[in-house]
Amino acid sequence: FEQWDDLDWYTLKDAWLLDFASVTFIVYEEIVGGIPVAANFSQSSNATCVNDNVTFTNTSSSGAVSYLWSFGQDATPPTANTAGPHTVTYSTAGAKTISLGVADASMNYDTKTSSVTVNAAPAVPVITINNNVLEASGTGTFVWTFNGTVISGATTNNLIPTSNGTYVANITDANGCSSNSQQFELTTLGISNAFIRKLNIYPNPTNGIITFESGDFNGKTNITIYNVLGEVILNQMISANGVSTMDISSQTAGVYFVSVQQNDQVYVNKLIKR
Repeated sequence: FEQWDDLDWYTLKDAWLLDFASVTFIVYEEIVGGIPVAANFSQSSNATCVNDNVTFTNTSSSGAVSYLWSFGQDATPPTANTAGPHTVTYSTAGAKTISLGVADASMNYDTKTSSVTVNAAPAVPVITINNNVLEASGTGTFVWTFNGTVISGATTNNLIPTSNGTYVANITDANGCSSNSQQFELTTLGISNAFIRKLNIYPNPTNGIITFESGDFNGKTNITIYNVLGEVILNQMISANGVSTMDISSQTAGVYFVSVQQNDQVYVNKLIKR
């Protein structure tokens, strides 16, 4: 930096070493009076998930006329040469370095760098069925859908199915990243109408005592009561032409499920405990 006392002007020369997409540029900048161009940008998030969007918005000084963006490893798109904003996704997890170089009409140049952390999605949950309860693998917050519709209140990895159809479990981890399971086709629910007409379950809602009256049917039938977490509360076998009771008085008020199983057929009904 040199100042000439007899002339009212200044001369500044700097060498800039810039590395964009493995191509190295040497830029010499000379400024005679005025204010140099200033590169700057904002980003929609400092942390994201694989394949989620991050938007980068140019906020450089008004004198900028050309732009060179580099969005980091495994970005789509990898680079850009317009002001933007630019929406970018990343196919791999890790810390990504973003840089923006800008120049004005006099070829004065400036750069700004930042970073974004890309988190991996959780493992795809696998749905299995155990004792007539659907169970999804993984740890996190769950959302279940049935035939494409979200099941209200189903936020754990266990679900008591009430109908045959297509079930999907979505898991979201602590980083806010999510994965969907493969579709699980349930076909084992459904006892014949003739059997259901021979089985009477009452009262519902109940204060605690539930009565099961069985008609004339073949063999024994297994009755299981689950809570909304899929945990077994009570289990009992009933025979044809009999009356049995089950007591859930000690359980908290809320929604439960009664599963009636005969051989390989299952019937599930919602039970309200007051």
